[in-house]
Amino acid sequence: APEVDDTHPILREKINEAIQTWRQTIIRILVKGMERGEVRDDLNPSQFASQFISLIEGSVLLAKSMGDLRFFNDAIELADKMIDHLRKS
Repeated sequence: APEVDDTHPILREKINEAIQTWRQTIIRILVKGMERGEVRDDLNPSQFASQFISLIEGSVLLAKSMGDLRFFNDAIELADKMIDHLRKS
């Protein structure tokens, strides 16, 4: 997604739609988990979704740009920790 610029407006629109769908899905899952008492109730689902997607998308960009999967692997490790931290104690 980051490599799409203004010269491809239709592609940019499709990517924006996909990311918004991804974000809304994460939010919906978190809210449902909060309602069921499975996810901490002090969580901001919107903020978490934005941070989570940024982490993944940023790591993909860095891994591709630098030719080094460590960026992606490190991000996945952090994403796992973020997900574990969601659980209500």
